[in-house]
Amino acid sequence: MSSKPAQANYDKLSAQIKQSPLLDSLPDDVIQEQLANGSFQIEHYSKDSVVYLEGESCDALKVILSGSLAVDRIEESGDFLTVSAFDCGCGIGGNLIFLDNPRFPLTVSARENSVLLSIDRESLFALLSQYPDFLRKYLRFTGSHAFILGDKIKLYKKRSIRENMLDFLESERQRQKSNRVELKLTKKALAEQLGVRRSSLSRELNKMRADGLIDFDARSITILQ
Repeated sequence: MSSKPAQANYDKLSAQIKQSPLLDSLPDDVIQEQLANGSFQIEHYSKDSVVYLEGESCDALKVILSGSLAVDRIEESGDFLTVSAFDCGCGIGGNLIFLDNPRFPLTVSARENSVLLSIDRESLFALLSQYPDFLRKYLRFTGSHAFILGDKIKLYKKRSIRENMLDFLESERQRQKSNRVELKLTKKALAEQLGVRRSSLSRELNKMRADGLIDFDARSITILQ
């Protein structure tokens, strides 16, 4: 659901918008002007609600001001695959919006209650044309995210559950600087991120524990080897 903010909220919203690495080069007065004339729309999504359905037309760039989004895919087997997740400051649709037939290849949904900034195609084009620093960041952003999405889809299709789980654990071990990896998401959400059923993930975790690779409890996984 979108809304046009009241005048009193413009300063607060402008500061929040400037926190996005994609939009921080836009002048404050330009952001407030776009909010005032309705070119920038504020949208609110509750947890698990759909932002874009697979095949739906991409008519705007949506930048996450708070919350997070997931790009999901349902495999023919019925497995639910979270291809990628986007956190505060990131944008959705930037690599599609200027195509001849811009449609989302995957479903985009809210992982939690989220607030998005929606910028329509014509307004976005005008800003890109007028502000070279914004254009440069936009091109860098769209190129990198298109590569990441394509690479992750191919990666999860070709690799085993164990290989993807070990990659996840190694990434978290480095980030948390500990062999005891605290889980920030549920086992169900982790299974979706790896593109498998929860029961399949549970079986593989038990096999990995039996093989002496890991130990785990409800909230953490400890890397033993």
